[in-house]
Order: sequence, then structure tokens, then C-alpha cells
Amino acid sequence: MQNLRKSIGLNIKDNIKIIEGEVVSLNNEKLTLKTLDMESIFDIGEQMLLQIQKERITVGDIIRIVKERGNIIKIGISSSRKTQDFLGDANVVNCPEGEMFKNLEENQKISMHDIDVINDKLYSVIRLYNGETGEISSDTREEVDEIVRKWIMEEKAKIQRGVLCIEEAHMLDDECLNLLVQSIEFGKSPLVILTTNSEDIKNYPKSTLVVSTKEIQKEDLKSIFFEKFKLEEIQLEESALEFIIDVSIKKNISYAINIIHLSKIFCNIKNSEIIKVEDIKRMMNIFYNFQDITELY
Repeated sequence: MQNLRKSIGLNIKDNIKIIEGEVVSLNNEKLTLKTLDMESIFDIGEQMLLQIQKERITVGDIIRIVKERGNIIKIGISSSRKTQDFLGDANVVNCPEGEMFKNLEENQKISMHDIDVINDKLYSVIRLYNGETGEISSDTREEVDEIVRKWIMEEKAKIQRGVLCIEEAHMLDDECLNLLVQSIEFGKSPLVILTTNSEDIKNYPKSTLVVSTKEIQKEDLKSIFFEKFKLEEIQLEESALEFIIDVSIKKNISYAINIIHLSKIFCNIKNSEIIKVEDIKRMMNIFYNFQDITELY
């Protein structure tokens, strides 16, 4: 369920109140900001002073204060303060015009699972100390669904459906498949792609669209391996490339790629840059394919 919720995105619009201007003067108690049309003095507290020190804000900087959150953001350095001796890659901006107090529309992208975690009180302590979310309660998810439904009606948020890919789908039991069906019928589910090499699809939902794939050809495999190893800067003899292609056909592609990576490490140890057939065979004698092991036992 968590993976399903992670695949459902929300684009949330929020109007926030900000104060934006150029720093004219600054001390431990007061902050003076100006625009081209006005100037104001603000009292600053201990928390705001710490943020100012953290952002290394000085006179001549253009800053933005988010009132609701108490955040201070350094936008850049005023163009009027820049001199010929100025060095660095800081952003140079013009002094703001008009009113210092503004409303800014902010767009945030977040997943349904992230909102679940934020609203789940049971695991707040766990998240605080080790970052784990644990299992989110169904009550929390229902509350979040209601909140999101309200945001959508008020046009504060839009649902963005993602894609959830589940490999080896034949391993799913009936309970998992029923859960998938219920989530899809909810109407706000992601696009769910199930991949399998099994021909038995009787237990899959009736709404499933089946796409059959053809067996990959040897020439296509050679092209895929060539581009992948070129990208990863792995050098093989021509005979080694042909050999690993045969391995991928007899075993599987994942096993073949893992063997090449192990062969690369082995070649680095013996100060050799090019992988040979004997290097691959040596790794295959040490590391077996999982399917071969299960057949032995």
C-alpha cells in the first residue's frame, strides 16, 4: 500500500505572505529593509537572528521572509552594492519595486505517502529518531484522503498519477491482487504495470490488459550489452562479449551483468583492463545463478 501511495503525487498550490526587500541595516535587535518605493524597520528575535547568521546575510543582500513559517531566504546581492572588486558566484538581483509585503503563490509536489507520514501520530517518535515510517494506520489514510478530497474541491491541489511497476507479479497472492484491484477502483491510483515470465494469468484481475512480449534476439542483446558496457567504461574482448551474451540467453540478463561487474573487479585486482573469457568463467565457478541453486536442492 505504501508503494501505491508513493506513486500518487499531489501538486499543491498555496498562497503565502512574504516580506521582500534589500537589507539597509542590521544589528542584534532590528532589521531595516527597503524597496524602491518604501522602507521599514523590523524587530528580530533570537530564532530569526540565528537564521540570519546561518544564511550569512549582510547589508546589501536581497532577502525574503516567509511570515507563516518564520523562514528567511537569501535571494542574492543587490546590483547597487556590486563593485568591480566583487568576486564569487552569488546571484546579483535588482532591488524589489513596490510594496514590501506581498502574496506569493507557491507550488509544492508531494506524494500521498508523504502526507500519510506527516499526519500519522503513532510513528512520529520513530520517524524522529531513525527515519522509519512503520505501517501507516488505515484511519490515518482515510483522514488524509478526506483532506486531499477537500483540497481538490477547493482547487488547492491536483492529483498527478504516477507509475508503479511490480516485477515477478506471479509471486503476488490473492490478497495482494485484491488490494491492487480495490486501489485501482478508487480512481486515484497510479498506473500499475505487472511484469512476469509466467504464462499463468488466471488469477489476475479481469480489468488487466495483457501485453505479450517477444523473446529478445541475440543481435539486440549484443547492442544492449555493448552500449551498457561502453557507458560503464568496461572493456571486453570480442570473444568475451559473445560468451556473456550466450550466458544471458541460457541463464538471464541480470546474472550476466552481475558476472561482468564481478569480472571487472577481479581484473582490477590483477591489474588488467580487458575482461577475457577465462575471467568470466572463473567468476561463474564461484557465483552461481539463483535458479541453478534451487534446481540442485
